[in-house]
Amino acid sequence: MSATIGTGLVAQIAFSAAVLSSSGQLTRTMSVVLGSTSQRGRWRVPSRVVVRAWLGEAYVDLSEAEIRGEVELDVQAFMGNVHIVVPEGLAVDVVGGAILGNFEHLAQAPASSRDPRRVRIAGRAILGSVEIE
Repeated sequence: MSATIGTGLVAQIAFSAAVLSSSGQLTRTMSVVLGSTSQRGRWRVPSRVVVRAWLGEAYVDLSEAEIRGEVELDVQAFMGNVHIVVPEGLAVDVVGGAILGNFEHLAQAPASSRDPRRVRIAGRAILGSVEIE
């Protein structure tokens, strides 16, 4: 988290944490207000990822990520943007909508019927956008 005060007030709050829920489900939370946050490169994706962008930008790149089984991405953009990169051949289901904004839908089948990996993206965009590629 950082804040800068100069001739004007500029504040950036970026928060990322991983917690274990009472059901034993590992959840990673990425939140940003008036700034940007990103997750890219090699990383292990927990079963649930929560992404919040308020007047900011969140970038989630799954192209090099280690994904086991099903993964849920819960995304919300309020006057901000969430950008998600999904590799080809990974099963993807998307449910969401937008109010005065944009929520892209990408349905993608797995490269192999034996591949158990699946990403489910659900959320909303209000005066903002959720982009999936």
